[in-house]
Amino acid sequence: MSRQGAPRGPVRFRIPDGYSTEEVGHAQEYVEAAERARADRTLSTAGRQTVKGELKAAKDRAARAERIRAEAAGEPYGPLVAAHLPDTTWTGTSDPPEGWGRHTHRVNSLLGSLSAKYPLGYIPENFALETGEDDDGRADRLESAPGRDDPREEPA
Repeated sequence: MSRQGAPRGPVRFRIPDGYSTEEVGHAQEYVEAAERARADRTLSTAGRQTVKGELKAAKDRAARAERIRAEAAGEPYGPLVAAHLPDTTWTGTSDPPEGWGRHTHRVNSLLGSLSAKYPLGYIPENFALETGEDDDGRADRLESAPGRDDPREEPA
C-alpha cells in the first residue's frame, strides 16, 4: 500500500534528439518494464528511493553478478551495461523485478538522471517515453525543486 499524501503522477522519460534508434529502443524496453513492474505492484510502495549506502552496494553487486553470469553463459555484455529493469530507485531492491536490459551507458545514465529529478517518495502512476526536444529545446521539462534530491545523484 502506498503512503497517503505522497506525491504521485506520471513519470516521463524524454530522449533528446541525437540518440540512435537502438538507444531509443533501449529506453522503450526500460519504460515497458517499468510499466509492467507498476502493474504487477513490484515497485517500492514508499515511492522513489534514494540509492545510497547498502542499497547502492547491493545493486552494484547484482549488476556485477549479472555481467559475470552472462559472460559464463557465452553472452557477454561487451560495451553495454547490465541495466536494472526498472531502476533500483523505483523498486527499492537490488534484484530487478523485470530482469536485465543491455543498454548503452549513455541511455542508462540518462534514465537514471531523469528519475532523480522526481522527489523522493514520488509514486509513479504510469511511465512513458517521449522523444525529441521540447519547444524550448530542452530534453526534459522537469526542474529541480525544493524537497527534491540532487539531480546529480548517482543513477540507480
